[in-house]
Amino acid sequence: MTWWAVLLAFLAAALAAPLVYMVLKRIGSRQKVSVHVPEHAAKQGTPTMGGLIILAGLAVGLRGAPPSLHVLVIGFALVGFLDDFLLPRWKPGSRGLGWVPKLLLQFGTAGAGAWLGGYSGTGLIVATVFLLFAANAYNFLDGLDWLAGIVGVVLALGLGMLGYLQGNSDAILTMSVLCASYLPFLVLNKPPARLFMGDVGSLPIGSVFGWA
Repeated sequence: MTWWAVLLAFLAAALAAPLVYMVLKRIGSRQKVSVHVPEHAAKQGTPTMGGLIILAGLAVGLRGAPPSLHVLVIGFALVGFLDDFLLPRWKPGSRGLGWVPKLLLQFGTAGAGAWLGGYSGTGLIVATVFLLFAANAYNFLDGLDWLAGIVGVVLALGLGMLGYLQGNSDAILTMSVLCASYLPFLVLNKPPARLFMGDVGSLPIGSVFGWA
């Protein structure tokens, strides 16, 4: 069953890749490079939100995943979409959400996922903070050619192997599906990158690593 899920995830991501790339170019979802990092100025205007390709694979491969994982992925993806796409269009010149509303939305999403995962009391607080940390730690990797993708594959392989040693079938399935979903994205993200992951991908994927 695991291999069928992995294969379906790869096919879904592969089919989504050219469509997502075409749509992102058409709607003008572009990378905004800070003036404080002029060495990366050449990446200005590169389409972002390419993480939707990976999410397409996860959606197909992890249909039967626990509700807590679905809430984390959908919730963090919505926060990322608001930050990547909606707010910059509502407020021209804005680079996205301010850190306070962004953190509050992420905290609510992480808390909901942790609560659905069976945590309560002090455990709920610790799990929420950990999920919040995992999502944002991975988010910091996005924006460079192959960086977030390659690190993500390595993390998924490592966590999948750890799940195998512990006999954790959920972790094995989740990380295997994630690895397969990365591959089509990596083709578009290889140097010179034609596409970046964006918060819409890096935040939910980071939360998946935290959940595993």
